[in-house]
Formats: sequence, structure tokens, C-alpha cells
Amino acid sequence: MSETLLDFNSTFKPPEFQSGMAVRIYCPHMVTTWNDRLRAAFEEKRKSGRERFTARMLSDVSGVPYNSVTKYLKGNTSQPRGDRVRRLAEALDHTEQWIRYGDQPESFAVRLLGWVGAAESWHPLDSEDEYVEISLYDEDAIALEVRGMSMAPVYNPGDVIVCSRKYGHDISRAIGKDCVVQTTDGELLVKKLLRDSSSSKLFRLRSYNTSIEDREQVALEWAAPVSLVKRA
Repeated sequence: MSETLLDFNSTFKPPEFQSGMAVRIYCPHMVTTWNDRLRAAFEEKRKSGRERFTARMLSDVSGVPYNSVTKYLKGNTSQPRGDRVRRLAEALDHTEQWIRYGDQPESFAVRLLGWVGAAESWHPLDSEDEYVEISLYDEDAIALEVRGMSMAPVYNPGDVIVCSRKYGHDISRAIGKDCVVQTTDGELLVKKLLRDSSSSKLFRLRSYNTSIEDREQVALEWAAPVSLVKRA
């Protein structure tokens, strides 16, 4: 990839700038396009290991055709098809969000006021210096709006459920969580995900509404745990 040139005694100089005092360094915040960020991640991967990482290796690891990989690295394609950016990002140990947009993770701290126990009562903490970090960043987040009362009282009409597909194919990490799921039969459901005693590859889907029966022995394509709820 082309390298940004900086002069220690001046402001930013364009790549055409040449001088004996110029030092070649890579500045991530100066990368402007997804192709630039892909090349930067590729160079980082190439230089980090003992074995020289090549475009052919990137193709093999990501499953993206070699001809396409070389086009992307050269900047000859404005927008790749399907999930290729995600697969390339994972192969380069980066996030799809950063490759696409250059965004960095954002989060904020919220003071932990107390805890909830029996009888649905909450109790204040002795310390006022405890905080929990709320992340606003997920490279593969999805959102669903609740309509109707089928999931009451857990979720009500107008609530927006934000789910993370980050571990969508590592379903074991979603056990015991509220999840958006897709079954191998193509059904799209929102349920609490539990293990099924009959098989390690099958799951039980618990309904929120007691009038709706739980689903037993269900095979899943993926599961996305609920990470945030925006109440109506």
C-alpha cells in the first residue's frame, strides 16, 4: 500500500511530498476509503507473522475468490458483494465495521446503583463508585420492532430489540439468553434459548407468553442474543 509521508517540522504533507526529513509512517486516521483500510489491515497482517501473508492466503482463509481479493486491494471495486467484507475482516483480525466505515468502538459508563433480588425489589449498593460499561458498538447488530402482545410482559408493543449476530454461529455462547434465531427450516423467531436434553445439536426455545408453547428439539442456523432494549 502507499504510505503517508510526514515531516516532523510541518503539518501533513501529501504522498507526493519528498524530502530527506520525511519519515514514512502509517496513520490509520488518515485512511479514507474501505479499500485503504483493507490494504492497511492486509499490510498489518502481512508484517505481523513469521510467515509472509499473501493475497492468495487471504483468499484461502476468507473464502473470497483470489481475483476479487486482488481487485479490492488495488481499489478497483467500489463495493463488494454479499458478506465478503465481513469475511475479509475476520481473516485479517479486524471488524467489518472498521473496514467499511473506519468507526471505532464507542461506549460509556453508567453508575451501578444497586441490585435486584427476590420479590422484584432492588437494593442500593454500599459503594457509589461502581460502574458498568455500555457499548454502543457492534459490527453486526440487528434490530427488531415489537408489534402486538405476543411477547408480553417481557417485551411490549413499540419496544425495539437490538441483537448481536457477533456470535451468531457459536450458539453455545447464547444459551440462557433472549435471542433472535433462525431455525434450519428457515423459521425466524424471538425466544429464550435453552439446551435440549435429547441432543447437543438441538435446542429448546422458551416462549415469553405462557399461552404459547415452548419449542422442543429445534435445530438452529444461528442465534443472536439480545444486547439492548429501547422501550417504547
